[in-house]
Amino acid sequence: MPVPLPLVISDFTLPFADHYLRCRTLRQPAATPASRPWLVFLHDSLGSIQLWRELPAQLAVALGCHALIYDRRGYGESAPFGPEPRTPAYLEEEALGVPAVLAACGISRAVLLGHSDGGTLALLVAAAEPALVAAAITIGAHVFVEEETVRGIRVATQQYATTELPSAWPATTAPTPKACSGPGPTPGWPRVSLLEH
Repeated sequence: MPVPLPLVISDFTLPFADHYLRCRTLRQPAATPASRPWLVFLHDSLGSIQLWRELPAQLAVALGCHALIYDRRGYGESAPFGPEPRTPAYLEEEALGVPAVLAACGISRAVLLGHSDGGTLALLVAAAEPALVAAAITIGAHVFVEEETVRGIRVATQQYATTELPSAWPATTAPTPKACSGPGPTPGWPRVSLLEH
């Protein structure tokens, strides 16, 4: 099997009116058909570009696609969350901005690959923008709320507040305290299934 040519890697900051996102593109060195979708990686709520490790490059090479990986707002090297509190609809709100990220990067057709919160984003964007999304691949997307997950969030929130956990994360992956405190298992939040919509 021939060794694939290296991907052309570009790291850049994508500015928006009230925040910025840290991005990385992986481009095939040879011309890729314009009809081929981009792979777009959407990380979990403690993720970042770095935490995807080699997976984006391995898939881009194997599939012959370009790839975009970016730190979502509030994570990694992107802008922190804004001053407004996050609501139970934070993923739906964030999903509204994903098409603008893709458009700013010149992406007109994408395969979204998301983990955890990123998987939920992939599903929400695919449902709202079928002309933009060729496929959605999810790893542990939140399509319903399980009590076990709620208990885990409570434990993680308590550990974040009472241990050295915040200092254990590398600076490029550590979320702001707001990221760990919200939305969290707030009493009274409805249990919503994406399958019901």
